[in-house]
Amino acid sequence: MHAATCVVSVENFGDGNYGKLRIVTGNKPYINSIEHPFDNVQMLTKKFVPNSEYTDYLTRDLNFEDACYNAAVLKKNIHAYAHPDRFDVWFDMSFIPLSYEKNGLCYCLYMMEINFKPDAKRLSTISADVATSVLETCIKLRSYEDFKATMKIICEDLRDMCSSEHCCILLMDNVQRRCSVLCEAFSPESKLLPMENYIDDNFFAIAESWKGTIAGSNCIIVKNKHDMDVVKERNPVWHDSITSAGGKTIVLFPLEFKNEILGYMWAINFDPNLADTIK
Repeated sequence: MHAATCVVSVENFGDGNYGKLRIVTGNKPYINSIEHPFDNVQMLTKKFVPNSEYTDYLTRDLNFEDACYNAAVLKKNIHAYAHPDRFDVWFDMSFIPLSYEKNGLCYCLYMMEINFKPDAKRLSTISADVATSVLETCIKLRSYEDFKATMKIICEDLRDMCSSEHCCILLMDNVQRRCSVLCEAFSPESKLLPMENYIDDNFFAIAESWKGTIAGSNCIIVKNKHDMDVVKERNPVWHDSITSAGGKTIVLFPLEFKNEILGYMWAINFDPNLADTIK
């Protein structure tokens, strides 16, 4: 392979559960990306050791694990173009399934290309339904004068697209250390309570902890018990808050402007089959 490429193994336990992910081997460009990384990409170690866990080199990333699982176990071709918060670069990534399996291990190729500037053409290669939703959102934002009322409509659109029980956009005032709800939407059958029932003087500290829970990725998508266990490990207080409120799945995105977090957008109890579309 000309591009930086490695073979990833995934321990497949069945029923959507998996164990360790290892970088089995890599070509010279990939090994160089670890042992001689770019200035904007800092690895946890600069020595490549075949068949080591990927977390020896990178902070654990559920989005990376999900892509590897889908490629290695479910045999799907996955492509992603993303800017992880931990690195000041853009990654053009491909995950290609391999048919070889042995002793409960499934394999895929992970290929990457690093860009220092975002490529608009690559960012725009999205499905027609997602592109339509983006266009409709832009039109609505320009067509109404009442911003909060418009955002409530858009929040309902997002909830419907995610097929989720609850969707919310939360704003954070980093000076006053307070949180406020910009908009939220519920499914008709939802028994979840409005966010105003949870926001108090201590809630800002919980919201502030989400950055560490995302752990350098660009979002966190929790679609099963395996993912929720990672949240419990990283942020037990928030885990208890979600689960006690009736949350089983959640997708959480930070809203940023000029490297400052303005708030977060999330959807609770969404359809796990729509995870890629939601992202």
